[in-house]
Amino acid sequence: MGTKKSVYYPAGSDMKWLNDLNENEFGSYSIARPKNMSDADFADYVEKVNRQAKTLENEHWGKAGVASYLKYLDENVANFDNPLVEVDTAYKRLHIVGSDVFTFVVENAYPYDAKNPNFSKEQCAKETLDMVYAVLGADIDDNNFLQLDNVMNGKYQFPIEKQDVAQYFEFTDSFSELIQNKYPEGKKLDDVKDHQMRYWLDKPIVEYINNKLPVGEGETKASAYLKWLEEMGIVAGNPAAGYHNRTEKELTPKQLKAYLEEVANQKITANHVEIIFTNDGNKTVSMWNELSLDKTTGLYDSNPEHYKNNFQNIANTDSANYANPNFKKDGTFKNSGGDEHIRLDENPANYDCDLRLEAKGKYRYGNDYKTNLKDFGW
Repeated sequence: MGTKKSVYYPAGSDMKWLNDLNENEFGSYSIARPKNMSDADFADYVEKVNRQAKTLENEHWGKAGVASYLKYLDENVANFDNPLVEVDTAYKRLHIVGSDVFTFVVENAYPYDAKNPNFSKEQCAKETLDMVYAVLGADIDDNNFLQLDNVMNGKYQFPIEKQDVAQYFEFTDSFSELIQNKYPEGKKLDDVKDHQMRYWLDKPIVEYINNKLPVGEGETKASAYLKWLEEMGIVAGNPAAGYHNRTEKELTPKQLKAYLEEVANQKITANHVEIIFTNDGNKTVSMWNELSLDKTTGLYDSNPEHYKNNFQNIANTDSANYANPNFKKDGTFKNSGGDEHIRLDENPANYDCDLRLEAKGKYRYGNDYKTNLKDFGW
């Protein structure tokens, strides 16, 4: 976690929460006094951090998460000209899933240390994932659908602005690495939350494309997305989209040819995120476009009976891949495949929610189709 720093306790401050961090078996981390800060300002600074830390513990970050947040403050906020303002900004950004602060705290709460024999890489990953699920209020509902209560109630938000969405890709990389570490070679992914979180990982990207991505004259959403990825320095790929071209009945060779040429959905991948577009590139194909809110609970309505007319889109939805994408020798994207992809992404599909299982049961014939990015002006 880092070397323990000198801490200054203003008179009358309740610093029990900070002392408790000494019990954290992954190490303790105390707040540093920002340079050139007066006693009065430092008292205000500590009081702010004190309140934040208490709230974060109540929000299930735990001691390791709070210690990681304090580490972020020491390494970043303490060096700014106005730490009293920046500490508020850091706290707000911690509540944006996948922001720089959120990702830092997740990555540093339970860091793997090969010299510590008590905690394997697998155990560190499990502890981190459990912390993230607790923070986001992850819960499996009666229809076996993963709900994120604390995202739906507004305590935590997914990114919506351009730079935050681009930064979010780093979080999807970190989260995928946690999944890989929790399920090393030879171990099956066998947790509903771990599997279904892949759908939530794609959600802010789908919504950015649908609602905020600028689409110029002569562009489609797909071509605009590719342009945006290049601008953000994110490598795009175009693997086959068989699992996202399910049909209700098996097609004859003639029907299949017409389907692939005129109707088949297209896939664009970027790191661990994959987005499905209609054949013309003008719309995304995602269950997030179909799901409605339950007005009583404020959560997503996951009852399959309410979506039978939309089963095709739900069956062909996007989903993030946990396996690392493979690249050709020239650096271009090859596919997201291999044994790791089968083990982490394909085989766990039986942990889908009831809604998607029913949709895939009706639309069960996959038709392989490889995107040609040139079709999108790439």
